[in-house]
Amino acid sequence: EYDGADWILHENIERPRKALLDHNGTLWVGTDRSGLFRLENDGSWTNYNTDDGLLQQNVQALAVDNNNNLWIGTFLGLNRFDGTTFSAYTVDNGLAANSVVELTVDPQGRLWVASWRDGISIFDGSNWTYEPDVWNTRDFCLDQDDTLWIAATGSIYAYANDTMVSMYIESDFGEMWDMAFSSFAKGIDGTKYIGTLSQGLIELSPDGSFQIHEPDFGLISNYIE
Repeated sequence: EYDGADWILHENIERPRKALLDHNGTLWVGTDRSGLFRLENDGSWTNYNTDDGLLQQNVQALAVDNNNNLWIGTFLGLNRFDGTTFSAYTVDNGLAANSVVELTVDPQGRLWVASWRDGISIFDGSNWTYEPDVWNTRDFCLDQDDTLWIAATGSIYAYANDTMVSMYIESDFGEMWDMAFSSFAKGIDGTKYIGTLSQGLIELSPDGSFQIHEPDFGLISNYIE
């Protein structure tokens, strides 16, 4: 943690995987083996694990909805934490798959739940809908126009106005489905930066043109997590 002047090491949090600020400014950290941590106002940490209601100690994803509920994705299903109680969601009550790998909340307040091989489940608070053809999702990114971008193995998708569109990119390495997209980031000018697991960084401009950055352009490695 950087306080503006010094770095602070939190040794009690091993193997952090995801971090998120909720709408109250509270920091939450999900870990690979120790469950969920909340940073308190006095600088101490509160730990939540399977004894408290988490489905699994291995936290893969975090998201916060419009009501400040925290959603926690694990390989055994999905938890919602309202600040007091953990609720569980699995294939038995709506999820397409229990292996949750990524989460986000769209402008309509719907929760998007990505699984590894069984598409995306979308929860509006009452009902589930599905995008079964979007699989191996690795990251979500919401842009200034409320378009939801999805990085997946072999595909990039853009979701807007209730329509899902798959994008086509070709490089010297081959067509887009030969690529393994890993992460998304956005610039203030609307540019999207898309990481890949073997072929560098893709810079996608607002006009739809793109450039692929590889080690020859200054990258340390083509592998971007």
